[in-house]
Amino acid sequence: MVTQINQRLLEKLLCPVCHEGTFRKTSQNMLICEACGRLFPVIRGIVDLTYFPEGGNEAIAFDNIQAQHERYVHDRRAEDDYEEHVIKKFGDKTEVIATGWAKTFPGPILDFGCGTGQVCRFLKKYHDEVYGFDISPISVRQNVKDNTVLAVVANAFCVPFKNSAFETVCCNGTLHHLVDLKRAIGEMARVCKKYIVISEPCVYNYHPMLLRIKRHLRIAAKSLLQFFGLLEIIKGMYKICSSGGAVSKYERPLDPKDIVELLKQAGFKVTRLSFWTNLNWRQRSHIKKLLIRMMVSKRVGTHFEIHAERDEDSHSNASISP
Repeated sequence: MVTQINQRLLEKLLCPVCHEGTFRKTSQNMLICEACGRLFPVIRGIVDLTYFPEGGNEAIAFDNIQAQHERYVHDRRAEDDYEEHVIKKFGDKTEVIATGWAKTFPGPILDFGCGTGQVCRFLKKYHDEVYGFDISPISVRQNVKDNTVLAVVANAFCVPFKNSAFETVCCNGTLHHLVDLKRAIGEMARVCKKYIVISEPCVYNYHPMLLRIKRHLRIAAKSLLQFFGLLEIIKGMYKICSSGGAVSKYERPLDPKDIVELLKQAGFKVTRLSFWTNLNWRQRSHIKKLLIRMMVSKRVGTHFEIHAERDEDSHSNASISP
């Protein structure tokens, strides 16, 4: 029901269509923008503020297609056991990083691309006001249910929050799904008052030597199986989907230098760049967590972490054009 919408959340929302109006509740399960009159549905207490801009711009058209694809893929992920596998594989690293963010940075805090709550569950241990959004309605619904975050469904290219609404914006494992990084980071900077913290998988050049060797062996084994026609049989046995299922076709590792440059353009200065190596163990453990902490490096790792602070001396325009 509409009455279930948290008032604090409602006060931070901004219409993603006109970028001017705030919302009021209607008698039905809808929110209406007071400026442009656009209606948005409320489903089971979750507001769907997803907006895909119209127009002849090819870049915007591509962003819309990608956002729609990610919505489909992540809805499917939230419904199967993919998230469980991700937590087993990356959960210790995510817990260490997210707990560090929660202890270090002030709220209110926004989880940019919150998913089912891999970061929010740790933020909530230290912050009362944790907000989030994701393109996947099923993921948001699960996150709200499990972690009681204040979250909406939204497009990362059209974030429905007011300028400088959050002291801290955090982003874990979202940017490597997005091709238009400049536009996404522009939106991240627009809604952020002070701090941006990011964790993402790293480009191949930053991987330790052992991981490079492992990658080459994996490629060689895959090619050999494909040559003998066994690859599809094995995929079928283990229910591995080759496209559109567990993995988005847009996913790719990122170069931290690109993210640093985009943050500078958005009016932020980077205060920390570090590299984490995730241990590919399927089960979580205290030993795994300890080893991950010990392997944090200034130059090599499977993932990178960035801390950035708004540069008060910068005259860069952090917002993006609608």
